[in-house]
Amino acid sequence: MYTRTAFFLGRTIAGSADEFRAGLETATAQYAKLPGVRSAHLEFPLSREDSAPEIYATIRMVFDAEQDIERALSSPERQVVRTAFAGTYLRMFDGTVAHVNSVSFDFA
Repeated sequence: MYTRTAFFLGRTIAGSADEFRAGLETATAQYAKLPGVRSAHLEFPLSREDSAPEIYATIRMVFDAEQDIERALSSPERQVVRTAFAGTYLRMFDGTVAHVNSVSFDFA
């Protein structure tokens, strides 16, 4: 299994938390429909250790193959979602977004 994770590092602008969260939910649901995406997950920390980075939220997309990541990223559908989110919601976030592609192993 392969993943692409977006880490939202920072915090929302005062008074915009609910709207920003709704935007993340909408974008994640749309990311789940991109070509090659098996599933998409939106995660919010419940707690963090004192030394942990200030992660506001994480979007994790799951893929069957590494090449599916590039397929999703280069799709016209992804450009539409990304442009809409950046244009409407990213101004409500004081921080940065970091992306990491990974290979994942499950041990059940």
